[in-house]
Amino acid sequence: MEPIRSASQEFLNGEDLWLAYDRNTGAATTGHLTPDGTAHPLTQFQLDPTWEFILPTTGGVNIFFRLSQDQVSTGVFGADGRFTDLVTSPLGGFFHRVTVLPAGLVMWNRTVSENGEYRSVSVIGRVHADGRHEVISEQLLLDFWTHIVHVGEGLLLFYNSRTRLAATGLVTGDGGFRDLGQSFEFDTWTTILSAGDGNVLFYNTATGDSATGRVDADGGYTDLHSQFLGPMGFVTTTRGGFVIIRSADTLAAHLDERGVFSDTVIVRGLPTERRIVFVR
Repeated sequence: MEPIRSASQEFLNGEDLWLAYDRNTGAATTGHLTPDGTAHPLTQFQLDPTWEFILPTTGGVNIFFRLSQDQVSTGVFGADGRFTDLVTSPLGGFFHRVTVLPAGLVMWNRTVSENGEYRSVSVIGRVHADGRHEVISEQLLLDFWTHIVHVGEGLLLFYNSRTRLAATGLVTGDGGFRDLGQSFEFDTWTTILSAGDGNVLFYNTATGDSATGRVDADGGYTDLHSQFLGPMGFVTTTRGGFVIIRSADTLAAHLDERGVFSDTVIVRGLPTERRIVFVR
């Protein structure tokens, strides 16, 4: 069971490719976000409406998923922002959560009730270069978690906002799963995000409090930095960064080795009135 090795990102002159999506109408715009924070629109087109999940895998291939359907659709975004539909594949069941991993792997989770307690049934799938999705693992019975976050190289951070307990696990390149035997107790968080480099951002929407930490290769966890941020939203980019959406402005930044936002620039021209997803 070999660990997953993340493929190097395909550089678009150092720029991130974003999608602005209107879930009600399906209207979509793509563009580049340059290192200085300028958002350059590229193309406008129509997607199907009501997608609840749009998530990038590898090579510009994205998965499109609705909780009400037992299937997943895929499409590919070119470096020029153009979009091509690929295929729709059956999932063999309904799922409540999806977490994208490197090398085209995807973890699907379904919440079930067992003897009055919630548990999570999970499977690992793989998205191929042509967009086909196939399930490659047996069903895994896990504890119930409200958040499952990929933090890099197949490492997962699991968190239950009801109990504030957390744990780590590892998905291997062949779709296997290993519990790393680590457990933690965190503060109350509503949002947990990672740019895939081991650093993790925690945020409480109700209080505006935030914290950062790091998950190590063995699944251990280290606290890094705590800070009051106030009301804002976050979007992870495909190149290890964060877009920070505030009422007054929008910023782009990275978390440094101390867990502090750095290399911060003001973002101009990003249509944040729509849902923003970085797709390549």
